[in-house]
Amino acid sequence: MELAEEKTKILSFGRFKGTKESFDFFGFSFSNGKTRKGYCCVQVSASKKKLKVKRQAVKKWLRERMHKPIDETMKLLNLKLQGNCNYYAVNGNLKAIRSFYDYVKNRFLITMRGRSQKDRFAWEKLERIGSTTLRHHR
Repeated sequence: MELAEEKTKILSFGRFKGTKESFDFFGFSFSNGKTRKGYCCVQVSASKKKLKVKRQAVKKWLRERMHKPIDETMKLLNLKLQGNCNYYAVNGNLKAIRSFYDYVKNRFLITMRGRSQKDRFAWEKLERIGSTTLRHHR
């Protein structure tokens, strides 16, 4: 394994460094922050660049599955969301996980509404389709 010089940087980081700089590593952004009580801590959240790529991938995947059975698509989507939650479930990252879930839910509805010009596809209809729905991730 070799280091990529353009991606490699030594950064003073931590409690006594006072830097406002952050860095991304394995899909997470690390930055200096403070707890609710005012103590210094390292804040970890999902990388904005990585989440954008994930959103684009989900959108493409849903478009490819537009005319496949809905219950099968929902089961696979649940597995994808569960994997995403398992990876990004770190302290302080709930907002990013919730944002991604809301995006997936809305994209799923938009995609399902594109299947037919006659019927308006509502979330309530999806909940009636199968026992496995996206609402289990709330």
